[in-house]
Amino acid sequence: MNSLITGDEEWVLYDNSVRKQQWVNKGEQPEPVPTANLHPKKVLLSCCWSRKGMEHWELLEKGQKINATMYVEQLQKLKAHIDRTRGKNAEVYFHHDNARPHTAKETQAELEKCDCVVIPQAPYSPDLAPSDYWLFSHLQRSLNGKKIRNEG
Repeated sequence: MNSLITGDEEWVLYDNSVRKQQWVNKGEQPEPVPTANLHPKKVLLSCCWSRKGMEHWELLEKGQKINATMYVEQLQKLKAHIDRTRGKNAEVYFHHDNARPHTAKETQAELEKCDCVVIPQAPYSPDLAPSDYWLFSHLQRSLNGKKIRNEG
């Protein structure tokens, strides 16, 4: 398990207000509750992590989305980190979902060059990625009720 690295992306909202149910007595007014914004301000978190911790992460610039070229650049940064921390000959098993940037020819060529074993995810699989089970739910719980005020 020490050799397994998984990667994924998740939108992180700037406003993480939590709506709560309220008990009110007859004739009392409930406290005002903020309504959700239809177009919330958010940033895309792209990360790779392992049992040892976060291996690489990036917050994408406003309006950016992951494409194959950007994903390859992230894989190259991840590989440099692995070489520094685990050694150039470290055995790595890599898991990611079947998003288009992850399955692009350019990405596949980079993964072969990195000499890591890719753990496939079944096509059209409804299975959640490991990040959905632990990392992103933990991140959301820690952000609940918090507002991020600036982008810098």
